[in-house]
Amino acid sequence: MNTSTPRDAPTAQDARTLRQMASLRRSMRSTLSPIVAEEGEREGTSAASATQRRSTDLAQSLLQRRSVLSQFGSAQSSVASSVGSYTPSMVASKIDNRPAIVIEIGTRLTRIGFAGDFLPQEIFRSELVDPLDGPSPSSPIALFDRSRTEQQQYEVLVKFFKNIVFGKLLTTVSSRRVVVIESLLVSNWQRNAIARALFQCPSLSAHSILFAPSHLCCTFPFNTKTCLVIDMGADEAVLFPVAEGVLMLNSLETSVAPSATALEQNVRRLMAQFGRLRTGAEDDLEGRPLTETELEQADRMRLWEDVAVRFCFATTTARGKRIQTYLASSSSAPSSSADCSAAFDAASAAPAVELQFGAAHLLTVPGIVREGAAEVFFSAGDEEDVRSVTQMILDSVAKASIDLRRDFLRNLLLVGGVTRLPGFLARLKSELLGAIADGYHPKLSRKLHDISFYQFPAEFKGQLFCAWLGGAMFGAFDHSLDQRSLTRDEWMETKTLPD
Repeated sequence: MNTSTPRDAPTAQDARTLRQMASLRRSMRSTLSPIVAEEGEREGTSAASATQRRSTDLAQSLLQRRSVLSQFGSAQSSVASSVGSYTPSMVASKIDNRPAIVIEIGTRLTRIGFAGDFLPQEIFRSELVDPLDGPSPSSPIALFDRSRTEQQQYEVLVKFFKNIVFGKLLTTVSSRRVVVIESLLVSNWQRNAIARALFQCPSLSAHSILFAPSHLCCTFPFNTKTCLVIDMGADEAVLFPVAEGVLMLNSLETSVAPSATALEQNVRRLMAQFGRLRTGAEDDLEGRPLTETELEQADRMRLWEDVAVRFCFATTTARGKRIQTYLASSSSAPSSSADCSAAFDAASAAPAVELQFGAAHLLTVPGIVREGAAEVFFSAGDEEDVRSVTQMILDSVAKASIDLRRDFLRNLLLVGGVTRLPGFLARLKSELLGAIADGYHPKLSRKLHDISFYQFPAEFKGQLFCAWLGGAMFGAFDHSLDQRSLTRDEWMETKTLPD
């Protein structure tokens, strides 16, 4: 219901004025009536004076009404002018509600999106494909290369970030904050190269940048302050304990064995030994071994990554030990896949699978390859940088104080694509319990048998972007982000990132 009063609607003051006018007319009629006229001049003088007074009162009332109406009209015009001059951009320019851009540049994959999102907008390979620069699309350009000059590295990263901002996210970065998820072990020159590209490029000119440690960001989705974070990346596995939200740098553990590259290299080695290539004809059942040329072709096709993701799994501890013993003792490839299965365990071997290789060949992946590829994660090594994931975890727990060891084993967080292998976590728990029971380290009590993992739902695949998800959650807190970010003005003063 509209309760607004029109401009010409009668007010209380108008009603009083009208009543006074009616009263005056009645008085005038009564004064000019014949009864009054017959009273003579004695009463005429007093009537005229009364009429004059009432006429004066009426004139004053009319003037007062006109003044009130003029003030009301000027107030209406001022309100209308203020409403007409209002524009939403005046308020929007003062309140920046645009989310920050969150970027995680991994060794193999890059995740991009916005703060506050639960999923990245896109996940793609950390490389630059630009045919105009010379190489064909089949030869992508690496993002970071120490052999480049500073200007060449700047140009590569500028093209990479322009493709992200303008081509994939379809936005601008000039007035946005940027959250870059990084490993604590990344080189300082890479961090400065990223900041230089985002700050100094005229078409980018980021408002501010926050470099967030990836291992700490992994704890945010699970709302935990104390856990053992193992990032099994593309080239190496990096372990950092987190106690009460603080990274314990003195308990760092690294190894190149539990990584995606090590898994794919093991698949290649086993396929060169046990794999078979056949034409698919009825008379070609056994096939033949792969030649070196065909192995190189599979390398270019990234076929070993496909085999590892689609067909490989982690078997049980007892069977894994037997596979390790068999692979260590076998020095030459069997004459056929049937001989291979018979030499190992034909009754319980995983079934072989086939996939297309080229236009006219089928590649056979034997069961020994499917089971044995993941054993590289659990094979104990004597060298410092070639250790199993079991050794990494127990060595780090042994370095921690006695009151944190049990908490670390109860709160294990493994991220990375290879941790999604079927049976991996069950096998790792079995390996950890067996090593502790065998007295792996004198500081580790054999009563430490409570081992558990943080896990995402199976359909979520959060292991692939756990650090990005934590960065997106942190980037949604504007106050915390502003306090910890490096602004463009601060960068232009020194053009160097602080430690």
